[in-house]
Amino acid sequence: MNQILIFNTFIKNRYPMKKILSFILVVLLMPTLHSQKAKKLKQEVITSVEEQSGKLIETSDKIWAAAEIAFQEKVSSETLIAYARANGFKVDVGV
Repeated sequence: MNQILIFNTFIKNRYPMKKILSFILVVLLMPTLHSQKAKKLKQEVITSVEEQSGKLIETSDKIWAAAEIAFQEKVSSETLIAYARANGFKVDVGV
């Protein structure tokens, strides 16, 4: 019981109620702010995929048209490497 009283006295003397309430408010609002950022990021991804959909479909069609044997996908890998490099990725081949 004394420990609780000491803790309460420490909190009251050290942290005014406004600071405590402000902290609680910030903690409660953090998921909302994160959710808004996640929604914005999700919309950016959707927009990017929609903008690139023609090229993505073309790449997919080229890979499916090659119909290569497993672990011998030369056309498929070259197609994906070219697409990745065209979009700013650094690709290490033969690793």
